[in-house]
Amino acid sequence: MDRHRLRPLPESLRYNDLIDFDEDEKTEFKELNKTDKPIAKIKDHCRKYLNGFINLHGGYIFFGVDDKKRIRGLMISDNNKDLICRLVSEIVNCMIPPVDAGLNTTEFIPVQEEVEQILTSNPYLDLNLDSEKEKISRYVIAVSILPGDAPIYFTTAASQSAYIRDGSRTLAMSNDDIIRRITFGRQPYFTVTSYAPSKFHYISRTSSPELLNYCLEHLRKGPITRKELILAAIDFLIAKKANIKTSDTKVIIFYGQEFITKAQLGEELCDVITTNKEQFPAIYRKYYIDLKGSTNEPLSLKNALIEIVHLIASSIDQSIIISTQSSVVNSINGNTTIPSLDQSSSTASTIEETINTMSYDKHQSTSCVYPSTYRNQTPSRDVQLVSGSSTAESLELKKPGLTLFLQTNLFNDCSKKLVSQISVALLRTVYIDLLHEVNNRGEIILLHLGDIGNKSILDGLLPTDVQAVVVATYSSQLDKFESPLEYKLLYVSPPLLQES
Repeated sequence: MDRHRLRPLPESLRYNDLIDFDEDEKTEFKELNKTDKPIAKIKDHCRKYLNGFINLHGGYIFFGVDDKKRIRGLMISDNNKDLICRLVSEIVNCMIPPVDAGLNTTEFIPVQEEVEQILTSNPYLDLNLDSEKEKISRYVIAVSILPGDAPIYFTTAASQSAYIRDGSRTLAMSNDDIIRRITFGRQPYFTVTSYAPSKFHYISRTSSPELLNYCLEHLRKGPITRKELILAAIDFLIAKKANIKTSDTKVIIFYGQEFITKAQLGEELCDVITTNKEQFPAIYRKYYIDLKGSTNEPLSLKNALIEIVHLIASSIDQSIIISTQSSVVNSINGNTTIPSLDQSSSTASTIEETINTMSYDKHQSTSCVYPSTYRNQTPSRDVQLVSGSSTAESLELKKPGLTLFLQTNLFNDCSKKLVSQISVALLRTVYIDLLHEVNNRGEIILLHLGDIGNKSILDGLLPTDVQAVVVATYSSQLDKFESPLEYKLLYVSPPLLQES
């Protein structure tokens, strides 16, 4: 079910049956048959629970269903139906900032039962029972609200109260929660160091009128704009920290809710990096790959590495000659024999033979089992990325070429037909070595990773021990992210869709 779509309602219900769904983050049950003032209770509950729903994913309050899912219903006259609808509308209209009237509905689901039983089933009811019997019926009242676009909604302008749904509970938001929502929008995880504007540091964490005034002022100004996000990313990239050794690779990640398009932000930042020579005087070599994380056919890490290796190799003038020790290839391939791909490789029966048939230069080679071997002998994070990696394995990249084999039709066939026999470790090793070659040519890598749908894909493509800037756009909300690299998370809020 779409996160922002509410469940369809039944046309009718039967008294004393069990309703066929449970309480959850979008569903709340309230019986109300044990109170002599059900309408007053409806008003109180709507103020709290509708506010909690609008601040998350929306939801329903079902009045007339008890906590055990038993359908009880409420006896309501036509006049009281109109009164309840007006009360609910008033509650929604009192929220700050204003709520679009189309987000809220109040529906009355008939409960099937004999009329005489209905009239005598609840001694507490005070709903104009003197009217004619046929004008009084039993209903389950379904009051719903969809999620709003604002970072947060308060119950009233005079209140500092705001609620949020947490599973089947509705909790009051703390002052810290409110400030974070206002400043960072609707993100599931929050880290102060990822974006910490000084403008809210003075806010007291205790209840005070200043808190609500700050929040209302921020809401009037709107959320962080596209320009502010780009400037925050630039400040992070060009900042120099005194007496602190910074990593060679810096990572910017734009993320937000699924329906928010973040690709344009990534493109704009990359354009600034490649064109603004005052702030970015170095020469940048840009590579872009669409990982299709929001589609039904996202790229796997292996296929993503194959695509990026092709892309980088095709931009380098030299050629790559790859040879491996027989024991390493047999270890990677499990001694599997590879069938011929075409006439040009009909004599090659293993990956080792296939690669070696392309070799024409016997110049000195450089070991690159791990990216760290360029600078030290300490295994890098790549050791943990691929199970089965061993420092005893060695893959030699023979120069003076870095693209000959990778640019041939044979490699294209290998990547398609033999992908199951090429290890991710081998592909990542080639990938990192190519990035080093770009650095050796005096260029900094600008890697634009678009539409990432899986954190493991991001981990597998982040370069190590190379001079690079990575601009990544995440297709959805980002799970808790940690990396040894320098990184900055920038949340893209829904209102940015309205910006030109």
